[in-house]
Amino acid sequence: MKFPAVNNIPTVITSPARSPARHPSHLIIEGANDPWIVQRDGYYYWCLFDKQMLTMVISRSKDLHKIATAKKHTVWFPPAEFKQIWAPELHFADGKWYIYFTASHGLNSQHRMHVLESEDDNPLSQYAYKSRLISHPDRWAIDGTVLTTPAGRYFIWSGWEGRTNKGQSLYISKMSNPWTIEGHRVRISHPTKAWEGPIEEGPEVLQHDDKIYLIYSANCSWTDDYCLGELALTGDPLDPKSWKKLPHAVFHKNKNVVGPGHASFVTSLKHRRNWIVYHTAQYSGSGWKRDVHLKAYTWNKDGSPSFGVAL
Repeated sequence: MKFPAVNNIPTVITSPARSPARHPSHLIIEGANDPWIVQRDGYYYWCLFDKQMLTMVISRSKDLHKIATAKKHTVWFPPAEFKQIWAPELHFADGKWYIYFTASHGLNSQHRMHVLESEDDNPLSQYAYKSRLISHPDRWAIDGTVLTTPAGRYFIWSGWEGRTNKGQSLYISKMSNPWTIEGHRVRISHPTKAWEGPIEEGPEVLQHDDKIYLIYSANCSWTDDYCLGELALTGDPLDPKSWKKLPHAVFHKNKNVVGPGHASFVTSLKHRRNWIVYHTAQYSGSGWKRDVHLKAYTWNKDGSPSFGVAL
């Protein structure tokens, strides 16, 4: 299998180290990041890339609090050309499961979105490489997710406007099937607020009744100021004017927690509670040393999510 060609411009980011000052939390797993958990048929499934074994794995559990210690099922062995793999997401569509993930040849500037397809409707079955999701124009892309509406299926990701890193924005394209995006990409949001810094990434769809929200990560992921922002969809997903940005962060650092971001959302097995799963920096100034946490959240009177204070 040939890895699709991309541009080759390196980007190097460094982060200072400081003395540890651990915070109390609802800790699921230490030393993990970019959590993606879904619930289906009485089980929770956590899809992640095992950095030690260099394999794509899925854990299954009936207890959300024990999902991180559940058995890891290896579902895909990436070939040598796939490097810097991160942020996999597990989605069910048209009778099969798909894993969307970010990967490169080894340089950050080469990152693009890719998708795996399951053998059948069992999320723990083996997966095969399906394709690279090629945007138009083809540019740096990470943290892809899927939005499904009555009007169709859409792919949303974080990307660069040009070929070099001058900040990250959120883009959308319609999907012709679970492994192909069509038409020109549309930028639906870009950093405009001081708390966002130069980056919008990690978009995640959150639907409640007839409302659709996009919860995204903002600011630099290696800093204490990493946080979550919110976009509300008011019309056509392909129209940037349909995405209304909340002027303030909806989940951010406090005296006990720094760098909360890159969240996923899951309901309890009986759909009585809503959970946000997210990572935080292990301590102030720790860079990409992160832990994954879990907390319940509720809804505001207008139907928007209320995440409360990061734990």
